[in-house]
Formats: sequence, C-alpha cells, structure tokens
Amino acid sequence: GWFRGSLTQRTSPLTLAGAWPRPPLFAISASRWTDLKTLIVEAGNALQFAARGILDEETRGQVFAAGTQLAGYTSAQFRSDRLAKGWDLSADECAAALWDLDTDETTPVPELAFVFRGEGPAFGAHPLDKALPREDAIPHEWEGRPGIVIPWLGEKLMLCLAGRDRDWLLTTREPLMAELIGAQAEGPPIDADAALTLDWSKAGRCAATLVQEASDL
Repeated sequence: GWFRGSLTQRTSPLTLAGAWPRPPLFAISASRWTDLKTLIVEAGNALQFAARGILDEETRGQVFAAGTQLAGYTSAQFRSDRLAKGWDLSADECAAALWDLDTDETTPVPELAFVFRGEGPAFGAHPLDKALPREDAIPHEWEGRPGIVIPWLGEKLMLCLAGRDRDWLLTTREPLMAELIGAQAEGPPIDADAALTLDWSKAGRCAATLVQEASDL
C-alpha cells in the first residue's frame, strides 16, 4: 500500500521501535509528533478499510461511533493549544503504541503508551504537562522516578506521566507505566525515517473478540 504525507528525514537510526518490554499490538516510531499524527491517521484509514470486509455496515458504524466518542472525549481533555509552538522540536525520536484493547465492557478501551526521546536528560516538567487537566493530578513515583497520575475514567483510563533517562513517558494505565519505566530504553537500530509494527497474533485475537462481541450485541 501507500500513503500521502511528509515525514521528517532522519540522520540517525530509530531506536525506540524495538525497545518495548513486550510486543505491543501496534506501534509507530518516527522523529516528530507531527510524523506520528500523519501515520496514525493513515493507520486509522487502513483499519476502516479492513473493517469493511469483516463487519456489516450497521455494526461497523456502531463500532466506529463508539471509538469516535471515546476519541472525542480524549481530545477534549487534551488541550494541545496550550502547548508552546515547536514544543516537540527538542525530541530526537517519538513512539506511540496501542499496547492492548480492553474488551471487558461494551465500549473497547485502548491501552496506549507514548514515548518522547530528547537529546538530553528528561529533567523538569513533562512536555505535555500544560496540555492536560491538573485539577485531579496525583503525585506518584515509579522506581524512584517522580511523576503524576490523572484519573479520567477509573482504572481503565488514567493518564500517567513520568520521565526516565532521555525519555518522557505517557501511558493510559498505571500498570503499563510501571512496566515501561524500568524497561530497556533502546532496541536494535532501524535505519529508517519511520517504523510501523503489528503483532499479528495479538491483533488476530483482538479482532476475533471484537467480531464475537459485535455479533452478541
């Protein structure tokens, strides 16, 4: 396949693509946050195209409506307009991962992780700190590294922010942050401007569960 868009050209290999402690369901690595957004949009388009061959039109509409509702809520909470212009230019590499998909409830809840790797140590305020609601923020610590937890929708959706070495981390579940904070920071170098990885076995199990639940509903 192909997609249309511009990506930042790298002068050094990617190292975050293979640095996850376990293979996530889906992951993207690139140089800038804008690169990740470009690739995520294209991945979403591919997912909708693939769903046409799996789900009927009515069920597909219900599934994507639920996903759109959750994405809308998330976007409303994340105030990107509060971020300073060029806030991500200090990042040397960025990665986003759909770690898993919780299907225990009617609406599937994604378990997400984001990593921003800077050129220097991750000291000071988290780069995304100003874009998130701080009224309910709870100070927390993972393996001696300070951070915060922002409850959203119970245990299944709570933002966790922390730093390690040169990386700024954000996860949507506390156990995932605990797993990532002590993981190996670098994976095998990949000589590319971007990398997309998909765990087919995990994706297959997830798709089978979603199709079964769609049928039951």
